[in-house]
Amino acid sequence: MSEMTDLPEAVRNYLDSLSYELRFERKYAAEICDEIGNHFYDALACSTAPDSDNTARQLTREFGSPQFLAADFAAILMTRKLRNSLFIDLSIMVAIGLAVINCLSASKEGLAVLFACISGAVTWGALLWIQIKGLNGSKLYHWLCTPMIASHITSLFLALALLRDCCFTVHTSIIYASFEVAATFVLAGRFIYIRKRSKIMCQLWQKVATND
Repeated sequence: MSEMTDLPEAVRNYLDSLSYELRFERKYAAEICDEIGNHFYDALACSTAPDSDNTARQLTREFGSPQFLAADFAAILMTRKLRNSLFIDLSIMVAIGLAVINCLSASKEGLAVLFACISGAVTWGALLWIQIKGLNGSKLYHWLCTPMIASHITSLFLALALLRDCCFTVHTSIIYASFEVAATFVLAGRFIYIRKRSKIMCQLWQKVATND
């Protein structure tokens, strides 16, 4: 893409606003702004209008509010992150199950794992329902709250179960004990990572839904 300074002021302001709304994920914001900037640059290059500033303002109006656009991209990003978290949680649950079966751990945290399975199923079910219904806009933002909360619960229950097992259970395998420590850190880190970003995203969706 051409340098930002090569674009009209209206476009630069638009991209700055979009980048600010996507501040919860800087790398993602840079990629999105770069892609949108390319669209602007190509459209302006193909335009035969003598006044590029007026053309730029018209193009920004056609793209819509940066807030609305950012909200849509945030929903796409959160859906992707929730799916990734589900696969991580599922892998850890399978590892716990195999460890218990093979007597690598005498874990009694079945209730916590059960709750994690239930909340994980809620997350997956909600994401599948959203995909089947093809939700978008304010309806999508509203329904994403359910899998987000369920995903937080899944990670939290699994992390607590692993932490308790790691601290209060005698293990027959140093490998499994190391896995528990690593998995606890992964789950806790993932929980904090998703929680922090989902808070900003929810604020964005709330603003968009109010102005919709």
